[in-house]
Formats: sequence, C-alpha cells, structure tokens
Amino acid sequence: MSAWPPSRLGTSRPHVHDALTAAARRQGQSLQQYVLAVLEREARFAANRELLAIDPIGDGVPLPAIVTELRTGRDGPAAS
Repeated sequence: MSAWPPSRLGTSRPHVHDALTAAARRQGQSLQQYVLAVLEREARFAANRELLAIDPIGDGVPLPAIVTELRTGRDGPAAS
C-alpha cells in the first residue's frame, strides 16, 4: 500500500487512493491529472443527465422517449 495523505482527496480510505493511483498509472497520467479527467467526465455526464430530463414540449413526455419515436418513424421499429 502506498503512503497516503488523507487530506489530499478528502477521504481516509487508502484503498480508494491505491485504486485511483493504479488507474492513473495505467493511463500514463499523474494522480492529479487522472482525477481531474474523471471529474471533468462526471461533469459532462451530469450535463447530459440534465438534458435527458428536459420535457421540451411540456406534455410530460421526456426527451429520450421523443427521440425513440423519431428514430422509429425514420428507421422503422427494428432501429429502436
């Protein structure tokens, strides 16, 4: 197990630090670079979840259902 400064990542769980360090090493990144990339990806995912929750017409039908219907109309039932 590596040396672990708990204040750096706000947790006292060495196994979390070790897992993140190993993942960073596999990517050829420093721990800081890797964690920043993970946080940026999560921020994009959060934005995507917000977009998917939009009810663009205001009729209670969520955007993913509208997209599915549009694709079915365009490509036929096998595409959805």
